[in-house]
Amino acid sequence: MHDGPSGPAGHLPMNGEEPYLIYFTGDSCTVCRTHQEPALAKLSAVRIDKVDAVAERELADRFHVYTLPTTVVMAADGHALHVNYGYAPAPKLERQLAEARTNKLSTATA
Repeated sequence: MHDGPSGPAGHLPMNGEEPYLIYFTGDSCTVCRTHQEPALAKLSAVRIDKVDAVAERELADRFHVYTLPTTVVMAADGHALHVNYGYAPAPKLERQLAEARTNKLSTATA
């Protein structure tokens, strides 16, 4: 898991190959540390961009983040596929990532 987007606030870098997660958190978010981060640690081979929702308010506003944690499943091309407000268990995130990978394959062959 790495911190923050690598560009200016509001810019979402694309990796071009695989879907990835944006994980909105905050210093005072206990559920983030006790539940969401262990769930994210269970995911294999996925990029996770950890974003401080207070420090990156413009980016958080883009996804209407008013609850922490919030996870966003992003397509490889940089658009949001799923937004999970509150704790999202690992199986749910795995399902959403698998769906994102399947969508990528179906659009590539269409």
